[in-house]
Amino acid sequence: MNDDLKGISSNKMIEQGLATWKEQIAYVLSHGSQKERISLCDHLGEELLKVKKDPNAAIICYLMADNCAVVIDLWQQKAHHLITRQGIPKEDVLFQLYEKAHIFQQISKNGAEAHQNEKLNLSIAELANFIASERVPEVAMKVASFGDERNINIAMVKDRIFKQTRQLQQMYRQPAFPYQVQRVQAAVAQSH
Repeated sequence: MNDDLKGISSNKMIEQGLATWKEQIAYVLSHGSQKERISLCDHLGEELLKVKKDPNAAIICYLMADNCAVVIDLWQQKAHHLITRQGIPKEDVLFQLYEKAHIFQQISKNGAEAHQNEKLNLSIAELANFIASERVPEVAMKVASFGDERNINIAMVKDRIFKQTRQLQQMYRQPAFPYQVQRVQAAVAQSH
């Protein structure tokens, strides 16, 4: 990696008043190869998170680095903070998280990773359950379909929503049953 570019992504530049993180990221994006830009944006995000304790600025850097796992994790942490510390209704926060993840998945090269994030799948399942309880099963099924169908929480909510209305049964194919079916036979006790 180019040492000049590495120095640009150092937090020392911000501390010495030589550049803001926005100026740093602009410089990094303007120079260097794609591989260097990804690495430097990731590094700058790490610096901003650890040293400056600025998760919003770090999220921007991680978005530029296409680091799906860290972005989703930071969004989850922010969602938890909004619910527990600021008292924002959980459903509103879950919907915002879903929107962000859905858009990120559409524009990111690594967007498929979003489906594999366990916490995100749990949040999507919660949101789909809430929407279904509001008697909007079509929307609930679309939200649940964003999650990983191999995830047990997503599979269970899709199965429950699907069985909720005949209209969905005509619009969608039945989701796979979320558990393995086992044949069980009762043993008959023999008397002596």
